[in-house]
Amino acid sequence: MEKKDKNLYFKNLAIQAQEGDEACYRELLLNIADILRPFINKHTFNKDNTEDILQDVLVGVHRALHTYNPKYSFITWSYAICRYKMIDYIRKYQKITDHEINNDEYIETFCADETNSIDEGFDEDLQIALDALPERQRQVVLMLKVNEYSVKEVSKELKISVANVKTTAHRAYKSLREKLQKDR
Repeated sequence: MEKKDKNLYFKNLAIQAQEGDEACYRELLLNIADILRPFINKHTFNKDNTEDILQDVLVGVHRALHTYNPKYSFITWSYAICRYKMIDYIRKYQKITDHEINNDEYIETFCADETNSIDEGFDEDLQIALDALPERQRQVVLMLKVNEYSVKEVSKELKISVANVKTTAHRAYKSLREKLQKDR
């Protein structure tokens, strides 16, 4: 299947899944798993944990499916979630000893767009904090940071002013920062 056809196939499955079609939803998850599994396997330090990471990715796809915008590639959107689930995995299992340096810059470089040619995603602690946000704030953050919408695109999609998008995002970021710092 050509890349263009594959993108259209996944986009159609995602739209139908968003509308409640269980068979399309099941097919969507099974087929996106087949695409993401080799990618995860290639980039994981411990090949035995590929399936665990893949499950986290599929849960992330499930939780965020309602935010997927069909005018963008579903595959790219899924890789975005995958990328950050892999970062979560690396952070969670990275052992820091007296002789090692905690270097988050390496993690970011490892998963940089230039390295993997994919977009953004979620962190487990961040997901909990996101779930605690009011619906509008959560929508704005997901659209800006996960789906990489511009402020103007969010404004147009949610039918609110650009200033309102910026204010909502600022309040959401402040709440997330406070929640995440409190949980440390």
